Amino acid sequence: MRRIRWRVEHYGLNPVMDQRGGRPRRKRIKAGTIELLCRLKRDVYPDFSLPHFYEHVTEKPGVKLSYHWLRLMLQEAGIVERAPARGKYRRRRQRRPMTGMLVHLDAATHEWITGLPMQDLVVAWDDADGRFLYGRFFPQEGTASTFAALESVLRNYGGFSELYTDRSSHCALCAPAPLSRESDASNESISCDLLSSPARVAKACKLKVGESGHAKNASSNESSIG
Repeated sequence: MRRIRWRVEHYGLNPVMDQRGGRPRRKRIKAGTIELLCRLKRDVYPDFSLPHFYEHVTEKPGVKLSYHWLRLMLQEAGIVERAPARGKYRRRRQRRPMTGMLVHLDAATHEWITGLPMQDLVVAWDDADGRFLYGRFFPQEGTASTFAALESVLRNYGGFSELYTDRSSHCALCAPAPLSRESDASNESISCDLLSSPARVAKACKLKVGESGHAKNASSNESSIG
C-alpha cells in the first residue's frame, strides 16, 4: 500500500490503473464471423441441432470455436432457444396437514452409546409435526424390528393412513426375499398404504435423534422417544 500511495502522489493515478482497457482481445472473434454463423444457422441449416451444427462448422479449416461460446452466442441472438432449467434433484415437499396421515419408519446404524458395539436405531415419527412415535435399539434391522415398531405405534397412537419406508426386503416386495410377504400381509391387516423410496428416506434420523440427545441418554435397550 505504501508503494501504491507513493506512485499516486508522484505520478498520479495513471501508473496504478489497468493498462489493458481499450485494447482489443487477441482471441476476439470478428463481427463478420459472428454474422456468418448466425446466418448459416438461421437460413442454411435451420434443421440442424446445435451439436450437429457445431460439428459441421468446426470441420472447416481455420474455424476454431468452442461449443459453449457458440451456444451462448446463438442464444443471445435469439436463433437458438434456451433449454428449460432442470428441476432440483430433491424437491421439498409439503408435510401432511394432520397427524396420523403419514408415518415414517427407518433405521440408522451408528455407535450410539460409547463403548458398546454398533446398533441399529429403529425410529418412527409423524410426518405432520415431526414427533417421534417410537425408538428402540436392535442388533440388526429386519422384520422383527419393523413389526415391533408398528405394534408400538398402533397401540400407543392408533392407526395411520400411510407408511413411508425404504425398499428393504422386509418392507418391499423383492423376489429373493420371502420375508417381504409377511410385511405385505401386515400392511393389509392394519389398512394402510405402503410408500417406499429408492433410497433410504430418513438419513436425517440419526442427526435428529443425535441432536435431541435421546440416544445418548438411553440407559436400556428400549427407550421411548417423543
